[in-house]
Amino acid sequence: MSGETERAVSEALARFFPGAAPFVRSGASGMNNMTRFAELDGRRYVLRIYETHQDVDKVLYEHAVLLALNESSTLPFAVPRPERTPDDGDGTVVRLADGRLAALFGYIEGERPSLDRPAALRAFGRAAGALSGALANVRVAAAPAYRPYYELDAAHPSIAPADAARFFEAPPDAFADLAGELRVVGRELADARLALPALRALPHQLVHGDLNASNALAVPGGDDIAALLDFEFVTVDLRAMEPAVCLSDLSDAESDEDVLGRMSAFAAGYASAARLSPEEADALPLLLRLRRIDVVLHFLGRWRDRIEGPEPLRRVAAGSARALERLRRLEAPLRDIFAGLAAE
Repeated sequence: MSGETERAVSEALARFFPGAAPFVRSGASGMNNMTRFAELDGRRYVLRIYETHQDVDKVLYEHAVLLALNESSTLPFAVPRPERTPDDGDGTVVRLADGRLAALFGYIEGERPSLDRPAALRAFGRAAGALSGALANVRVAAAPAYRPYYELDAAHPSIAPADAARFFEAPPDAFADLAGELRVVGRELADARLALPALRALPHQLVHGDLNASNALAVPGGDDIAALLDFEFVTVDLRAMEPAVCLSDLSDAESDEDVLGRMSAFAAGYASAARLSPEEADALPLLLRLRRIDVVLHFLGRWRDRIEGPEPLRRVAAGSARALERLRRLEAPLRDIFAGLAAE
């Protein structure tokens, strides 16, 4: 660890374990946060330092949902449990000297699932459906920090609608070679805007909003899901957005046949644990595209804010354009698959 990173980790752990010296090791971190693993007196923990914002209310909302799930749900897998600080019995967040926020969670055993087999995809689908059912019963007094996916103008605070339209129609020099791909994203963005009134009428509830293989743990050596992680973006959104996020991320498979097979396996698993209304199932093709558009807008904002250079946005834009064209091409067979998610 660098000196600055080491100081931040030491400061955070001192707040949770005053007078103690946990053993610390590095591990895989997410795209948005820094993660370290700590061990003390035979117990293991995960320390998260939030890198992309310093809004304590956002973190407290996430923690309120996690505490409610831990206290009241009968989920067949684990979700993170925020640890409380000794100096504040109700506190689960500490602010570091540099302004960053840190939180500590109990360690959950498991390994990243490999979603390249039907059995693993069905297990992931079952877990997503079970989580959706549990979140439907969670109530948090505070207002959610994040807007629904369909609120496209709120995808990133730095990107106004006119800015996004200009970028996709006439990209700057760093993206000129991707003009065709960016036009695809721009067209889909314009089409999605026309459907917003109908989407707002669909059922809403709490959703995780970012379920994927990197935010899940499988039982070691098996396919069953041991835990679903990283609830940073939990919010009130369309109930159908939960499976839509998962399904959209499966559209990057190598062939159209692989995409349909993977989505069919996930959908079968999801339907075994939860069902949608016919109107929600009918909206899924649009919601899958909405997820890809939102990701591009998110990275466009990060580039505009100079959080990172053009390469992440270039990669996401090119991949999303390919996925959007594929989702349009496969819309008819996908509708047949998604019809199985509707309640009978």
